[in-house]
Amino acid sequence: MIRTLAVLCGALALAAAGCGGDESASKQWADDFCTSVGDWRDEVEGAASDLADPSTLDEQTLDEAVRRAVAATDDLLADLGQLGPPQTDAGDEIEQQLNDLEDVLRARASQTRKALEQPASSVSDAFARLATIAEQLADSAKAVEQTIARVRKLDPAGELEQALRESDACEGLR
Repeated sequence: MIRTLAVLCGALALAAAGCGGDESASKQWADDFCTSVGDWRDEVEGAASDLADPSTLDEQTLDEAVRRAVAATDDLLADLGQLGPPQTDAGDEIEQQLNDLEDVLRARASQTRKALEQPASSVSDAFARLATIAEQLADSAKAVEQTIARVRKLDPAGELEQALRESDACEGLR
């Protein structure tokens, strides 16, 4: 009887450790995901702040800020590609959402690059180009927010939702 109880306790301990591993895999995924998104957001916001004062805006500042935002988007895409989907029941659906986000961000980055490559023949042309770039960056940010919302809904067991909620890296994205 004591031996059976010891075996049962050992099995329960292993099962609990296995469950804890899944939780920490979800938490690690949430940490990595939110760190990547947070880094991207910080870079894009930094680039936007470089453009906040039109009186100091010149072609070089515009080019550097846009290149910074596009590089941040490229980094985010690389990070998401390496991250892959979380190990949850909805992993395949979440992977599809991340693939869709990747497509949107690649398209927005391409549009931003095109706007950057267009020469500005006047101040009004430069501001029109800046408006196009700002629109692409805003659309990218919106796509990230929408993807996060959809990913949260795809987690019927709430495991990923809990990991996203408990992640320190996700704190600044709320």
